[in-house]
Amino acid sequence: MTDETEGAVRAYNRVTLGGEEITIGEFSGYKAIKAMEIVADVNEAYQAVLGEGHKFTAEFRETAAQRIPRAEARRRYGPVPLTTREPATDDAGELILDPDGEPMVRIRPVLEDGRPVLGPDPLAHLTEEDWAGSDQALTIHEDPKPSTVYMHVAPVAFKLARTHVLRLLALVLATNSQLEKWDEESADIDAELDTEGKRLLHRCKADELVRLGVATIEVGREQLRDPFEEIEQGIRSLTAKRETPQDRTPAAAPMEAEPASPDGNGETADTPDSPGSQSPSSGSGGAGATPSTAPPGAPSSPPVPA
Repeated sequence: MTDETEGAVRAYNRVTLGGEEITIGEFSGYKAIKAMEIVADVNEAYQAVLGEGHKFTAEFRETAAQRIPRAEARRRYGPVPLTTREPATDDAGELILDPDGEPMVRIRPVLEDGRPVLGPDPLAHLTEEDWAGSDQALTIHEDPKPSTVYMHVAPVAFKLARTHVLRLLALVLATNSQLEKWDEESADIDAELDTEGKRLLHRCKADELVRLGVATIEVGREQLRDPFEEIEQGIRSLTAKRETPQDRTPAAAPMEAEPASPDGNGETADTPDSPGSQSPSSGSGGAGATPSTAPPGAPSSPPVPA
């Protein structure tokens, strides 16, 4: 692999911050463990955000529910006529295309005795007791749009994950020697990373911060996830069931060639103990008869179903 190709492949580990190009180096063991701790904190915050989203969705379904009178519900959700769809063609049998070049479809109603055939009734499962219990109204629960959920959980996610995300970005940019120095001085690593994270916000432009986040994901994938996948494969290999001699299926006995006859004509003389002494199933020993190769006592040919 050439240097140019390698640089193109690993371009994600070089970022520009405040006009200065920075290369993200290999993680030391300490840095990798610290990164996994922060990722665990981010994941915990993410689970909290998901829970907030589910809670908002459930509340939205209840508060935004619609109650539709029975007559209106029958009008909206009554059975619809069945139709068939087939490609639209001209008199020459060629497909008719729309202005975008897509084949057009001809929709025809399904008729029976000249009357449209209706499909299943969406409300047929509701009994009179159901309508009476709901005060002759149909309650429709609608889920919020994804954009609505996002607008609700985005501030929550920002509050929960902001500190951890900035701490992770600062950790990725910190050198292994810098982390070792902080550790030797018994410094509060999280506090040091929080300070660097604040400096990072003032140092970077918005687009640079986003690219740094992408680079962090890519570097973490290469240096953390890929080795763990290799470990997982190794564990699977070690724990896989080993084949034992008892598990092996005995091999079939090899076929043995019959010795040539003493007269050298390639034929074997029949003896009382040889398979050739058995009579053919046809009962004829004349020319052209095929001797049975089945062992004594076995049927000369497989049974044929009646």
